[in-house]
Amino acid sequence: MPKRTPGTPSKKAANAPFAKFAENTTSPVASSSSSPKPWAGRTSSPRVSREEPRDPHDAFLLPRTSEQTQHRRLRTLLADFVRETTEWEEVHTLDGIKWASDAKQTWEEMASLLRRPESASSDAPPADMDDEKLRASLIPLLQNLEQSTVQLHKMVERLVRLRSHQKKHAARITALSDMGTDLLIETADGGRESAAFVDPMWATWTMDQFVLAIRSLAQQYAVSTAEIAALVPRLCDASDDPAMLAKKRAALEEFVRLPHLHPSGLSGTAPAFGADASLATGVSRHFLEHVCEAEVRGWA
Repeated sequence: MPKRTPGTPSKKAANAPFAKFAENTTSPVASSSSSPKPWAGRTSSPRVSREEPRDPHDAFLLPRTSEQTQHRRLRTLLADFVRETTEWEEVHTLDGIKWASDAKQTWEEMASLLRRPESASSDAPPADMDDEKLRASLIPLLQNLEQSTVQLHKMVERLVRLRSHQKKHAARITALSDMGTDLLIETADGGRESAAFVDPMWATWTMDQFVLAIRSLAQQYAVSTAEIAALVPRLCDASDDPAMLAKKRAALEEFVRLPHLHPSGLSGTAPAFGADASLATGVSRHFLEHVCEAEVRGWA
């Protein structure tokens, strides 16, 4: 075996070909003369790469190191507010509409069952039918009526619970709106008016724009919660009068539509935001969430 000369690379060095490169890039005093030949033709010396932003869009927002207490407080408040309004809408849309629709359908089925023996349809029992046959023809109707009654009671209980849950979410939404107003006033105190009304928080929106959007939404949810509280008793009314059934259908339509809440909800399309925000007519939860995604650093 030939004797290893100083010019022959060792086995250890051969297995770590980038060891010298690592030394050159990490050493602050590495000179151009000591750099390896592959770098001789480069116009710029290698530098230690800096950590990239977690989200490339964040590069256009206020750096986190420049944030102050009001930035952190407003971000937390916005996240809590969007979560509460989303849960309010989910309770209404995913559960409430289904339960209200089932209740309406059950009432109509019950009214139909109660009218059938007196109708002139082919299913009505003939006048000369004896009591035994009449009783036998009514038993299936009574069984269906009993099942519908049990189902209706379940729907009524769920609608009452829904009203209670939405009241809790609405109270929390109102409290968060008040907290936003308090934060705005607190920030403006002590000669810091520009931080509240002039200087953008992270991109283009100022603090007062966020707070005004929250206040507008809080009013919508408060009114809609009161409206649902008025609609639920109409949906749960035990009367089988045809006029009352028509009122129930109208109440269900209003329950589904919620005219006092901005139409762009869970499935709505958000309007333009940023510089065009002042042109938008009304504020929705969907719209506010899009603004936060675009403008609030660290928005999850």
